[in-house]
Amino acid sequence: MKYEFKGTPGPWKVSKVGSAVVACSTPDNPIGGRHHLDHSDHYGGYLVAESIPDKDASLIAAAPDLLKVAIDYLEMRDRLLHTMHDTESFESKFRLAIHKALNIQE
Repeated sequence: MKYEFKGTPGPWKVSKVGSAVVACSTPDNPIGGRHHLDHSDHYGGYLVAESIPDKDASLIAAAPDLLKVAIDYLEMRDRLLHTMHDTESFESKFRLAIHKALNIQE
């Protein structure tokens, strides 16, 4: 099965003012248009969520990363039925996404 996220593209991060999550426009994931208001001056990116508890902001900011890793894992698992490799790189991606969600700096 092919999965595709159709929401606001990542990366997402905790805003510079806290209690909000913003999306960062990148060359690979340009954000803009009438559905995405640019709040870069105030929040530091395109607003995804606001008025959220600071303790939840890291988890929300990690959502695109966690979803991508989960999708990658399922696709890798399907490939592993045919060959056995790539597990270390996926474990590393899982670890990075979990660290981002829990706001662990390493």
